[in-house]
Amino acid sequence: MTTDATGKATSTVTSSTTSGKDTVTAYVGTDATGSRIGAVDVTYVPGPADASKSSISVTKSKIEADGSSTTDVQLTVLDANGNAVTEGTEVCLVRTDGTGDIAVGPYKTDKDGKVSAAVTAPSAVGTGTFSGYFGPCDNKGAKVGDVTVTYGPGNPATGKSSISGNEPTNVADGTDSNTVTVTVKDATGNPVALGTKVCLLVSTGDGTLSAGPWSTDANGQVSATLTSTKAGVVTVDSYFGPCDDKGGKVGDVATTFTPGVAAIGSSSVGIDKKQLTSDGTSSAQIGVTARDKFGNIVAPGSPICLVLSDGTGTLSDGPWSTDADGNVIATLTSPTEDGKATVTAYAGTCEDRGAALGDAKVQYVSVPVDDGGDLNDGGDSNAGGDSNAGGNLPKTGAPLAVQLQAMALLLMAGVFLRRRYSN
Repeated sequence: MTTDATGKATSTVTSSTTSGKDTVTAYVGTDATGSRIGAVDVTYVPGPADASKSSISVTKSKIEADGSSTTDVQLTVLDANGNAVTEGTEVCLVRTDGTGDIAVGPYKTDKDGKVSAAVTAPSAVGTGTFSGYFGPCDNKGAKVGDVTVTYGPGNPATGKSSISGNEPTNVADGTDSNTVTVTVKDATGNPVALGTKVCLLVSTGDGTLSAGPWSTDANGQVSATLTSTKAGVVTVDSYFGPCDDKGGKVGDVATTFTPGVAAIGSSSVGIDKKQLTSDGTSSAQIGVTARDKFGNIVAPGSPICLVLSDGTGTLSDGPWSTDADGNVIATLTSPTEDGKATVTAYAGTCEDRGAALGDAKVQYVSVPVDDGGDLNDGGDSNAGGDSNAGGNLPKTGAPLAVQLQAMALLLMAGVFLRRRYSN
C-alpha cells in the first residue's frame, strides 16, 4: 500500500470467526525487510449468545433419593460461531418441574462460557427438570434447553423394610394359606428398585412356601403363600438377597395352623369289653380318638356324636367333645336281655353330624365267655377308622360259677382224651 497526500496509508482488517487477538505491524517499503514503523493489536471478541449453539447438560442423570446426593447441571453459552461468550455473562438456571433443589444463583459464565450449579436430591423417588436461559432469572431471555434428573431408591435397609402375613391363623389342610409379604425399602423409606432379590425361608415348623426365587415388584414387594398339613406354628424368615447368598435379615412372621375336622381313616373308635352280662348294670367304655384327614389331633372341644345305631343298651348322656388329646369317652350299659349293640361315632354334634368315624360293637350274654375289649385310653388309631368287635386286653375276671363250669369242662375233656387214647 502507499501513502496519500498527507503521508497516511490505510488497510482494513477483517475479523476472524474465532475470538482472540491479532497484531498488525507496519514497515517502510514493500515488505518486512524495511524499517519497522510500529504495531497495533486487534482483538476479536465473541458475539451475542446463540441458543442454537449453546447447550445444557448434567453430570449424573440419576442419583439416589437420599436427601444428600448431588449432581451438577452445566450450561455452556456460545455465540453463533461457537465462541464462548464473554466471561461474566449472566444466565439463569431454574427447576421447572418435579423435585430437587438447585444451588442459588446468580449464575455467570467463566472464561470458557460455562456455568455449573449443584442439584441436591430429595428423599423421595421421582424426577426433576431443570432449564437454562440467557440473562438473569428475573429477566430471562431465550431458552437454551432442559435436563432431567432421576432420583432412584437406595440399597435395602433393615429398619425400613418389613414382613407380614394376611392370615395369621389357617387350617392345616394343605390348601388354606397365609400370604406372606415382604416390603423392601431404602433408608429413607422408598421402595427399592424393581427386581431386587429377596429370600424367604421356613425356619421353624412344618410348612410349604410357594416356589421362589423372589424379586420385588414396582412397589418393592415380594409375596409368597404358606401352607401346611401339620398343626402347629410355622415361622417364615426373610432376608435381603437370593437364598444362596442372603444378606441382612428383614424379619420373620409366624402362622398358626389348626387341625381340621375329624375324619374317617385317621380317627378310631374302640370299646374296652366285647361282651357284657345282660343284667341291666354291666357297662363298657367306648372311646373315640378324633384326628383330621392328615392325622392331626382335632382341637380340644371339638364336638363328637355317639349314636346307638343298632341293638339295645343305654349310652351315657352327651353332648360329647374332645379333650386335649382328641379323646371322647362314653359308657354303654347292658340291657336285661341277650343281644348285641353297635355304637357309631360321627364328627360334629348329633343335631348336625358329619362323617361317620367308625363303630364299636358289643354282645349281651347271660354268661360272658370273653369280656376283653379293644379300648385303650379312648381308642387306638387305625388306618381304616373302623372299630372291631372285641380285642385281647386282659380279662377283668369272670364270676365264680363261670370259673367252676370252665374247670368242669376241662376235666371232662381230659377224661375223654385219656379213654380215647387208652383204647
